[in-house]
Amino acid sequence: MKTKTILLLCLLMGAGLTQLSAQKGKNGTGTISYYYVWQDDPNTEGWEGFSMDVYCGNKFVDHLEGSVTFHELIHFKDGAWVRIINQDKGEATSTLTGEVFRVKENGWTDKGVTTAILKANYIGNQGSHYIMTVSLDFATGEVEFIKTVCPGDDK
Repeated sequence: MKTKTILLLCLLMGAGLTQLSAQKGKNGTGTISYYYVWQDDPNTEGWEGFSMDVYCGNKFVDHLEGSVTFHELIHFKDGAWVRIINQDKGEATSTLTGEVFRVKENGWTDKGVTTAILKANYIGNQGSHYIMTVSLDFATGEVEFIKTVCPGDDK
């Protein structure tokens, strides 16, 4: 739920920022790129860092928390955004096992589409590996796990 909220917030912030910066490109066409870090901040009440539930099929298997750097690319044409892409990297720890994971995520949404797609790859230092494709519907807040792969899960 927290990941869904932050992804939505990031995409909407990005869309708003493009309206202010679209004049920088030729004829209002170009790309804006910026970075921000999503991590716990003890000085900000209610702010929590990266947090993701992990599923294999329909079964909950883990919960990861940590610090992730988001790189957002906002593509615009004629002064309006047309696509927002997130490229996220960082580190998270399993709250269940203590295993440390390398986090890599890519997400995107297109103008006029109320759904964002997130592809996630989490590689653990103790052999766990989770791969997920998730759809987030901005209108309903519903998260759908399109595809989940947990190599070694079938042993």
